[in-house]
Amino acid sequence: MKRFLLLVLVVLALVVPAVAGASFLEEEAGISATAKLSTVDLNLAAVAYKNIERQTDDYIVGSIAIDDYPESDDVHVYLDVSGDIIAYYRNTEDICKMLDWRHYTAGQPMSTKLEWALNKICQAMSITLPDVKIYDFRYPQAQQIKIIVDERLNSSATEDFRVKIPSNYTLYRVGWSVYIKDEGGYGSTTTTTLYIDENIAVNQLYTGGTGGWLITQGEVSDILIAADNTYHTVYFTGDKDGDIYTAIVIVYTEN
Repeated sequence: MKRFLLLVLVVLALVVPAVAGASFLEEEAGISATAKLSTVDLNLAAVAYKNIERQTDDYIVGSIAIDDYPESDDVHVYLDVSGDIIAYYRNTEDICKMLDWRHYTAGQPMSTKLEWALNKICQAMSITLPDVKIYDFRYPQAQQIKIIVDERLNSSATEDFRVKIPSNYTLYRVGWSVYIKDEGGYGSTTTTTLYIDENIAVNQLYTGGTGGWLITQGEVSDILIAADNTYHTVYFTGDKDGDIYTAIVIVYTEN
């Protein structure tokens, strides 16, 4: 059995993306991915949208379907003629919803569904997506995100890792995500449990057919993980062989 523990550090944009006529973003957007495009054709870009919510001569905003995901995972994308493009989930949604488990390969960098949506818009306009910055409208002072990914591949073993957040950090949010990839036969059942220390963060039962999958996510209480300079053990178990993935996402500032 191969085991991969992946640590990804994302430096957040520290300036609120300046978008003309789009103050609604500060009211409804949560985790987002932003870029500055050198050229924009709103008519070409519109083809990539599944639904268009608002469109003017200056900007367009709507939802983009993400391959291999249900409609509930569609990403909202704002694009204007000045080249500002912002893909986001709403501020009521979990930060871990951005993680792209369905296209993830063990041991490789974790991509996001936000970046997938940005690429889809750029492809419609036949341009290349430039460097992307991550920004969370809920935490404008946050500087970094750490994404810790662990996998249990084709084994019934328990996997674990430890997390310690220094007490001089400002901690904004800790999220969790679990991806169950069913390798059993039709109607097979898989149960996975995610623990933080001895506390159950999630106990997930999945029943499905061959090739089925389930993704769940939520927020970790500051009672379980805090900026307290203490090691916390994160571990997960499953009741049968198969692939189970988990991630912890930490949003913080180093003081």
